[in-house]
Amino acid sequence: MAAPGTEPPRAETEYLGHLPVGVYRTTPDGAFLYANAELARLLGFGSVAELMAVSTRDLYADPADRSRWQALIATEGRVTDFEVQKRRKDGTPLWLRDNARAVLDASGAVAFYEGAVIDVTRQHQAEAELRASEGRYRALVDAIPDAIFLFGSDRLCQDARLGALSRMFPPVARCLGAPPEAIFDEALAKLCRSAADTARDGGPVAIEHAAKGPHGDAFFDVCVTATDGGGALVLLRDATSTRRFREWMVRSERLASVGSLATGVAHEINNPLTAVVANTDFARELVAQCRVDAEDRIARHDPAFDARASQALRQAEEALDEVSQGASRIADAVRALKSVAEPSDDVPSSVVLEAVLETAMRVVKNHIRHRAELVRQIERLPPVWGNATRLEDVFVGLLVNAAEAIEPGRADENEIRIAAREGADGRVVVELSDTGAGIATTEVDRIFDPFYTTKASGRSTGMGLSVCRAILSSLGGEIQVTSTPGKGTTFTVQLLSAKTAPAPRPTLPVRPRGRVRGRVAVIDDDSIVGSAFERMLSGEHDVFVAQAAQTVLDALDRGERYDVILCDVMMPVLTGVAFHQIVTERHPDQAPAIMFISGGVFTDDMRRYLAQIPNVTLEKPVLPGTLLRAVGEQVERARA
Repeated sequence: MAAPGTEPPRAETEYLGHLPVGVYRTTPDGAFLYANAELARLLGFGSVAELMAVSTRDLYADPADRSRWQALIATEGRVTDFEVQKRRKDGTPLWLRDNARAVLDASGAVAFYEGAVIDVTRQHQAEAELRASEGRYRALVDAIPDAIFLFGSDRLCQDARLGALSRMFPPVARCLGAPPEAIFDEALAKLCRSAADTARDGGPVAIEHAAKGPHGDAFFDVCVTATDGGGALVLLRDATSTRRFREWMVRSERLASVGSLATGVAHEINNPLTAVVANTDFARELVAQCRVDAEDRIARHDPAFDARASQALRQAEEALDEVSQGASRIADAVRALKSVAEPSDDVPSSVVLEAVLETAMRVVKNHIRHRAELVRQIERLPPVWGNATRLEDVFVGLLVNAAEAIEPGRADENEIRIAAREGADGRVVVELSDTGAGIATTEVDRIFDPFYTTKASGRSTGMGLSVCRAILSSLGGEIQVTSTPGKGTTFTVQLLSAKTAPAPRPTLPVRPRGRVRGRVAVIDDDSIVGSAFERMLSGEHDVFVAQAAQTVLDALDRGERYDVILCDVMMPVLTGVAFHQIVTERHPDQAPAIMFISGGVFTDDMRRYLAQIPNVTLEKPVLPGTLLRAVGEQVERARA
């Protein structure tokens, strides 16, 4: 029972009992002297009497909170808006906001405490949810790779999140309170200021910016948004990969165009080259025979003339031999160009790796010759599983990288070595090493990443090595790299071996030249090629030359028949493929006689057609011996 004088008067009690706030009086040791019905309800008790039987000490979730409450009252004489967590009768927590004072007796000691509380549990829950939401938002913002800067109306940074771009900007601590000029480069700071002014009038502003980074040029997509109060939010996204990808796509389109044009260029080179090769060999044979005849016939009449004539003919023969060698080198270069330029069907099969490596070395030979000596150590290898064109792409790329790692002008001091052998596990191993600048230890692990490059800006898109790895992985192969800065780099490629060699295209067996004189039709829209073939073949066969396929087709319609029809593939009116299709339909007995001579096939459809039919295709420029043997054997088959 409460001490006399500690309970409110009856009228006041009735008034307090109807207030929507909890009202209490307690002794310093925690016993209730008074409580209204609202306080009992808040604390989950069925009646005021039930509540007053409980000590206030037992209602605190944390007993230390009561000590803090008492300390404040002892110091200030009251507490204002003191928020504390208590427990209801069933143990569930609630938050109360307490305003209380200490009432002193005549001696100045605390007689009792009296105060009022309101339930602020929902407010605390809302604040907790808000803090959790802010935490999730912060975590989300921190996870974004973009850099985010918030500037106030005074143009000073109020908040910063660097994301994945921390290497590009000062630490957050240095950004806070700093103007844009202290955070960004001068050009970007100026852009942001201008964009912020524009954003206040017309919404967010998006701009692109190029900056110097630790690994070359870096590109950013920048979005500036005006904020309330005259500030600005600046978001920067690293667009370097996207920019380099766009550049690579443009470069790929250019390369695709070059590849398409290369076949046409090869065709235009091969036609006159065919005439050069054919006529050179023909003239060389004539000169050699004339020299022999001259020595036999004029030696007895004029020794001095004999010596002069013999020397002149010998020099002519040597000159023609050098022309022939030069033409052969051009032919090799054109074949390598065609191999790289022609599209691949990407279907893996058994591939002769030695041929792939030789083609790659021919393609980059001139790129290497001014920088290093190219050393070959290629053992006899089993066929590998792959795609010849794609593997050529890989080794061309690796050889170009090796060459560009060496400065030109000291070829005698450097070497690029390509070694190939069969490994102990049955796989084929190719090691390509150079004595170039090497790769920094910190960069070795990143060189296979798309767009990453150690070359100076503008020299490479950084796509090459990632593409090489992707091609090799798709074929079951692997590529590793070891490098020593200042000494050089070695790439090791491992390829799966194939059980069988690739099925060859129809080829001509090496047999003695046929003795049967045949009827041969030559179709080529280039007159000098037709004349050269006629000159080569007319000694052993009866030759009919036409510059249009329609001419021979008309002859077949009249009943003419040929043992061999040498037909160019690419012609302006009726192509070799169309000619073969018409002959197959109208004169099927003459279809096997067609032998194609190709200086380059422009379309995939033609390429597939020639691969499907049994007819032989000879590549321009064709050597006289090869042509005579092929025609002779075809004549023998036709007459058999």
